[in-house]
Amino acid sequence: MDNSKISQWVDENMDDLVKDLISVINIRSVSEPSNGGPYPYGEGCKRALDKGLEIAGRLGFETINHEDYCGSAIWRGEIEDEIGLFGHLDVVPEGIGWTYEPYNAILKDGRVIGRGSCDNKGPTIATIYAMKYLRETGIKLKHTIRMYFGCSEEKGMSDIRYYLERNPMPKFGIVPDANFPVCTGEKGILELDIVGEAGNTIIEFKSGEVPNMVPPYSHVVLAIAPAQVKKALEGLTDSTFSIEEFGGNTKIIAKGKAGHAAWPEPAESAMVKLVTALDKAEGLLDSKGKACISFLAKAFADYYGDGINANFSDETGRLTHVGGMINIRDGNFIQNVNIRYPVKVDQEKMVSNIREVCEKAGYSMTVLKNDQPFYIPPSDPVIMMLMDTCNEILHKEYKPYVMGFTYARRLKRAVAYGPGVPDKPNPAHQPDESMDIEDFKNAILIYANVIRKMDDMI
Repeated sequence: MDNSKISQWVDENMDDLVKDLISVINIRSVSEPSNGGPYPYGEGCKRALDKGLEIAGRLGFETINHEDYCGSAIWRGEIEDEIGLFGHLDVVPEGIGWTYEPYNAILKDGRVIGRGSCDNKGPTIATIYAMKYLRETGIKLKHTIRMYFGCSEEKGMSDIRYYLERNPMPKFGIVPDANFPVCTGEKGILELDIVGEAGNTIIEFKSGEVPNMVPPYSHVVLAIAPAQVKKALEGLTDSTFSIEEFGGNTKIIAKGKAGHAAWPEPAESAMVKLVTALDKAEGLLDSKGKACISFLAKAFADYYGDGINANFSDETGRLTHVGGMINIRDGNFIQNVNIRYPVKVDQEKMVSNIREVCEKAGYSMTVLKNDQPFYIPPSDPVIMMLMDTCNEILHKEYKPYVMGFTYARRLKRAVAYGPGVPDKPNPAHQPDESMDIEDFKNAILIYANVIRKMDDMI
């Protein structure tokens, strides 16, 4: 394909691209339980899905709303066998720390800024425009191309389970929800709850809104006078902490830096900052409260499983773990744990090790889910084509990698593929999330090329 022509076409259509992207970002589409309402994931996701399908229809594609669980934009080919493109329109909650309005997106300094701009509304819009380019320029494809619009990727992917129970599996799926060059596999995902007594001095402990996010905000309410708390924490906190009177008790607030559980290293867990400070304070908590805080401080002191005896690794990477959410209920703390483990980990040993650590501390552990890992060898011809196409257009020599959690793990044969690049920080799930227009343009070039090539290969 003539990439100069694609590039020119993207430049000519960029105003429409950005306008469409901003229109989707400006809808707060956090997946929420219906609670008896008419829409499976709430009104916000319904509105975002309607907007996505409206855009696809305007661009000339057949559209289907799958009972508001998800949607499809279809370009019929010569045969019914499909190449699937899987994006999602739901987002994680906006959180705190934004310089810009999360749902009043703007284009500034070559970036579209707003919640969902890179995860995953921007990539989804880029992919549908790649389809538009191919269709508009008269290219004929053998396979049917389906763009999937998901509505609950961030909350467990019940949307795609619903879809696959009622629709055919694609011959190959591309998921634009990662980095280039190609994610040849995904780590397993183990989600746990650790439960134990919190004592009488800890009245409330709140951190995180979703399991797969490093919490940027955490607070605890202690049944202790503010003056005593301030004295005990003197020298142990910084400007990211605040201490205030709260109904005769004391509320301590910690702020951190949000991040995705799949790559937590750049993030700063507010929960970890809070328990670390409390653990160092002398004579502040009762014995059960102190034991609880000390356990959490040790268990989450790093992202690599050391504190829970689960520091595993193989050639597909290291195990990572985050404490995404914590609450107090009936005098017990409930700490949710989100673990991304490498492909070849001994899962029985991993779970046994963690359980032993918890039980030794006097706490129970419950496995909530265990999503199995998958792996496609980099020598696979389709994988090699995806890598070569990306590297040629980006003028790089990127290597394949294994990461965390996308729709690819729900499909028979699929990979996560762009549009981020390893050279730039990933702003997903963070304040001032943004999509680089240069990456947006490159994604359209790459997706247009690989759709055309894959049509011949599979």
